[in-house]
Amino acid sequence: MKKKVLVTSFVVVLGVAWFMIEQSKQTTYESVISSELSNDTVVEKVRIEDMLNHKWTESTSDEVIQNIIKKPRSMEMKETNKTPSVEYIITLKTEESSYHILLGKECVDLDDGIYQVKGKNELYDFIKSAEFNWENKQ
Repeated sequence: MKKKVLVTSFVVVLGVAWFMIEQSKQTTYESVISSELSNDTVVEKVRIEDMLNHKWTESTSDEVIQNIIKKPRSMEMKETNKTPSVEYIITLKTEESSYHILLGKECVDLDDGIYQVKGKNELYDFIKSAEFNWENKQ
């Protein structure tokens, strides 16, 4: 009888621990991007490289910058260790530094980790649908 109680207790503790670990991996794009860029950081320019079509574009448009930083803020993500399939490299340039986002249809790789997007990837959809003045890589 003691053995059954001990085994049951152990299984319950493992289940609760697993659940807590999985929940701690859940986050939002806003949470991750704000840990990289503080509220007072001014992004001056964004560069987007299309890795599949060998082209790139740059923009200083506030609308484009805000669509990359703020529009997908509620996008839910889960930390993962899977290597993402990268279609775009987005570089956010500030006065002091540069921040990189590796973007695929299902994953976002930021400097602090790799995240699988749960649901709609708003950042990917924006990049795919925006009408940029693309230039071919040479």
